[in-house]
Amino acid sequence: LIAILRTLHERKLSLAEISYKNESRNLKQIFLSNRLLFFFIISIISFIYEWFPLYIMPILAYFSWMCWINPSNNFLAQSTAVRGLAIGGGGLTLDWYTLTKYLGSPLIVPGSALMNIAFGFVLIMWIIVPIVYGTNVRSFTTLPIGGVILTEFTASSLVTAFTLFASITAVFVQTLLFHGIDIWRQFRT
Repeated sequence: LIAILRTLHERKLSLAEISYKNESRNLKQIFLSNRLLFFFIISIISFIYEWFPLYIMPILAYFSWMCWINPSNNFLAQSTAVRGLAIGGGGLTLDWYTLTKYLGSPLIVPGSALMNIAFGFVLIMWIIVPIVYGTNVRSFTTLPIGGVILTEFTASSLVTAFTLFASITAVFVQTLLFHGIDIWRQFRT
């Protein structure tokens, strides 16, 4: 915010503006010398870039190009389609917001974290899940991809699920009880 306010309201001329001051003015010089005009043009381009794919033509946000290879193949559609009841591993996007919307803000997350997330996504969604689904490990193909199956849980599977959630909570409680004093000392120093 401070950088944009200084850019738009600062009175000092930059080196580019000083060198272009005495020459004939063409389009490039007008953009370099008039910061507000440049800001408005970039804002309009950014607005169109975000508005057009999201509201006018949402097909530009996702391309399930692998489904175009063989439209009648259900396994290919379930493993590569982006929308609907699919895994979502084969989509191509032209929208940066679509790539980073689950992160909250792409400006806060470091590049190394994005690379770790991308590597994990490729490993799990493009390699492991299609292999498990294609080889039908433990009758995996009977489960609906992306569907809600809470009504089909048995008592034993619910006990297992709740035990897993309780174990995650137990890890945090155990860490606080046994190492809480050391953690607190480290935060204070």
